[in-house]
Amino acid sequence: MSKAISGKGTVLGIETSAGPPPVFTNLVEVKTFQFSGGKNDTEDVTNSDSTGRAKEFIVTLLDSGQLKCGGNYVGSDTGQQALRSAFLSGVLTPFQLTLPKTPQQQNSGDTFAFSAVVEESNIDVQYDKAITWSGSLKISGIITFTAGS
Repeated sequence: MSKAISGKGTVLGIETSAGPPPVFTNLVEVKTFQFSGGKNDTEDVTNSDSTGRAKEFIVTLLDSGQLKCGGNYVGSDTGQQALRSAFLSGVLTPFQLTLPKTPQQQNSGDTFAFSAVVEESNIDVQYDKAITWSGSLKISGIITFTAGS
């Protein structure tokens, strides 16, 4: 029986140099990561030759959704600065999210690589709490999954 692992040690990197090879700069003190909104669009193809009274559908386009993330604000962090720059420029930017190693993985955890537009960039300042940031990355194209080893 396998055990679930915690998200501690998960790393979000943003491409800061196209290379070759590309260079990814990690964002520090990220606390939350959530892939959401991924879905397949469908088209109703029910017709006069359809059997029974059930509708028929085909899959058309894939929407990879978005990655929502956030954490402690560190103004001097080059990863957080790169994220803000990508937001201001509106440029499609490569990212990679690497999960912690499982007990079966020796070298690296699973990695999700994708390109995205920084759709949202927020800073939350409250006098009695740590300053935090949050953002939303709208994924363009396919998310490439690489199993850790």
